[in-house]
Amino acid sequence: MKTKNLAANFDNAVEQFVEYISITFDTAFNVISDMIEGVLNGIEALFLFPPFYLFIIFLGILAWKTAGKGMALFTVVGFYLCHAMNLWDETMITMALVVTSVIFTLIVAIPLGVVAGSNRKVSDVTRVLMDFLQTMPPYVYLIPAIAILGFGASPAVVSTSIVAFAPAVRLTSLGIRQVPLAHVEVGQAFGATPAQALFKIKLPFALPSIMAGVNQSLMLALSMAVIAGIIGAGGLGKEVYRAIRVLEVGKAFDAGISIVILAIILDRISQGAVNMMTKEGN
Repeated sequence: MKTKNLAANFDNAVEQFVEYISITFDTAFNVISDMIEGVLNGIEALFLFPPFYLFIIFLGILAWKTAGKGMALFTVVGFYLCHAMNLWDETMITMALVVTSVIFTLIVAIPLGVVAGSNRKVSDVTRVLMDFLQTMPPYVYLIPAIAILGFGASPAVVSTSIVAFAPAVRLTSLGIRQVPLAHVEVGQAFGATPAQALFKIKLPFALPSIMAGVNQSLMLALSMAVIAGIIGAGGLGKEVYRAIRVLEVGKAFDAGISIVILAIILDRISQGAVNMMTKEGN
């Protein structure tokens, strides 16, 4: 009985805390929600504005430059297949959600990773936090996001950004820690300030590791963006959720194929960018 009461009291405390936060900072959360949706709508418009064939050609060229001719051909054929299945808009909406989420993630994750890589105490704290974020089931992040921001695109971006946060922090921190001390000491010997050492020595050396973190964040963001279709995020996740509710197996399969195509293209292009930077660093 005591255990049940303790659990009930804890649940009530959490609910009251979330309710207090959402009411007290309602105006601030509305501003944040509007800002997030503004960025997302802008990126969606950027992806959907050009004719689909021109954007496919652009993405094919990008894939060619980063991942080779084979990936360029796959990109063109894959995205044309998404258009042929009448899922072009949904694919671009999902890609915009992923890109927006990763942008917000990196704005916080990279500076935090740099600090963690330079400070042992901060690294110890962030390691525990990243372990917590990575072991928590992704669906759990939807609940406080909905409670605070309501249904729609903004809670989807927030929850997706949180899911994609950990690998960017971890790999940025790892890259900073792997910078040879001799490189930094040479820079300091030539009069480099701490800021110059960071931007001209540490970050360039750590860039391949940072980009690997970006790659991992993209993949996690895509998986979460599909889940976020449950709360009205739109895109392919919404199509999967709608098809499951009405048992349209064909539509669900089409949306699933589009998700796989998008995941492979984003992964290969970002991984190709990592390899290019690694070669340039060597």
